[in-house]
Amino acid sequence: MEEKKVVAGNEAAAIGAYESGISVATGYPGAPCSQVLEYIERYEDIYCEWSTNEKTAMETAIGASFNGKRSFVVMKTLGLNVAADALLQYSGTKINGGIVVLVADDVGRIVGDDYQDSRNYGIAAQIPVLEPADSEETRRFIKFGYEISEKYSIPVILRMNAITSKSKSVIKVDPDLTVTQSEHIRYNYCAQKMVTNVIRFGFSNYKEKDLVKYWHNFKQYWNKLKQDCNDFSVNTLTLASKKIGIIASGVSYYYAKEVMPNASYLKVGMAYPLPEKLIRQLANYVDELYIIEGFQPVLEKEIKALGIPVKGSEIFPRFPYALYFTSDIIAEKILGLLPDSAFPFKNVIPFRIPTNCPGCPHLFLFYLLHKNQIKSSGAIGCAGLGALPHIGQIDIVQCMGSSIGIAHGYNKAAKNNEKFVAITGDGEFWHTGVNNLINVVYNKGNVTTIIMDNFTVAMTGGQGNPSSGYGLGHEVNRLSIEKICEAIGVADIQIVDPYNLEEFEKCVTSTFKHDKPAVIIARRPCLVFSCRSEKKTCQITDRCKGCLKCAKIGCLAIELTEGNGQTFALINPHRCIGCGLCQQVCQIGAIEYA
Repeated sequence: MEEKKVVAGNEAAAIGAYESGISVATGYPGAPCSQVLEYIERYEDIYCEWSTNEKTAMETAIGASFNGKRSFVVMKTLGLNVAADALLQYSGTKINGGIVVLVADDVGRIVGDDYQDSRNYGIAAQIPVLEPADSEETRRFIKFGYEISEKYSIPVILRMNAITSKSKSVIKVDPDLTVTQSEHIRYNYCAQKMVTNVIRFGFSNYKEKDLVKYWHNFKQYWNKLKQDCNDFSVNTLTLASKKIGIIASGVSYYYAKEVMPNASYLKVGMAYPLPEKLIRQLANYVDELYIIEGFQPVLEKEIKALGIPVKGSEIFPRFPYALYFTSDIIAEKILGLLPDSAFPFKNVIPFRIPTNCPGCPHLFLFYLLHKNQIKSSGAIGCAGLGALPHIGQIDIVQCMGSSIGIAHGYNKAAKNNEKFVAITGDGEFWHTGVNNLINVVYNKGNVTTIIMDNFTVAMTGGQGNPSSGYGLGHEVNRLSIEKICEAIGVADIQIVDPYNLEEFEKCVTSTFKHDKPAVIIARRPCLVFSCRSEKKTCQITDRCKGCLKCAKIGCLAIELTEGNGQTFALINPHRCIGCGLCQQVCQIGAIEYA
């Protein structure tokens, strides 16, 4: 008997994957969808792992798929860039067990750092893209995704976003449901498109017994999918008023429905390929046709390419406003109705810049970079926060694992003695940073790489990585960063506690002068995801002269106050964790433990 349950989209995705009979789930943590694998890990008999990066996650899932088992891959939008090589090669080849790739976009940049739209990957690779609007659709669409993956021999992208991942709605579950892991083996050979093209165009008898296993008629499957999608239940056409017709996808459908309940609608659950027949049917029925889709005008371009007039970007500006829709935006732009009242707290809620936690070891590094006027490259994560104005000590920040390669390129191009150091976290090092370090050694670079080893992928919620010693629901091997660095040829490797500021500074300044690769492993557990046995805090005494050097380290526990026409620093005891950085910075000994 079905029951109703209120869950967030991330949990609904896990339920849908479980009900689909998956055997393997892989991924790499990234907001807003990190929790999906953590929910799946609760189910017995499903192998679940945090992979070292998204490409390895994708390839592990491909292996499980070829074994006939259904596999599930989870990543954020930027992760799909890393996995794209594997995914695009897999498209157009023979598939056994179904494979669904959950990719969470950040429509409106609510939790992330990019303006990408993963539907573009569907178009580039000719991969179907499903886009749910709520938690129940997420559950159902994942199950449907496995059906079409196996029927049409194709991987499927399920596109979510920060809203559908985090918001809660009602789903239907059967508490007595017994799930059997699916097995679907149709082929005993799978090769990328280059191999199949050689067979198809190099042999006139490519359909004969000895060659047919090498050939995959992807075009036939794709054309069938394009026709069948007009009848898929995920695409629903509702003809009502002839005045206005709305084509909507994802959560934008509900915003439009709230404003214009009597309009005619085509709710597009499969964003690619589009149901052309249904679109033409709606276009011929209504006087005016609008497209409402979150983020980039992907569907709009596809519809206009069909020669169907539709209003979209000309009334909904895409940048920097209206990156995701609200009911007020739709009412204003289509119906000319201004909202009854502006958001009452719009100008009241103070802006808060992202910053490191009080006592974060990264703050010690930022202080040393500033003190010694050392330029550096960083990447996203806790170290990347040092590029923001309150710290301002990371000169260039790019993608995961990029800092080592960027520093290598800068140093090779420099015509003077100016050098960059590379700052990376342990998670970034294992993700793709190690590849860049190999390149530095191979090409005789001179980069000093500072690895902030806090035993976790902290920024996304404390997930494990190869050197943290824990994984996702199963025992893992613990890899050594220093042994890997030694194995690839780094001769100068130093390990230091970043809280020992004097020793840390000696390591940084000495290796920075070298003309060879060097690695400094600044090792201390993350304060958020490790247990502290004692609680002590710092306090500023009457000896303070108001120089404010302590305030410049960027610690959240240090606040400013004014009195007698002068600004002073004070330490919030509710935030201070007693790391002692401010004590080491203060040159007159005005800070001591409370």
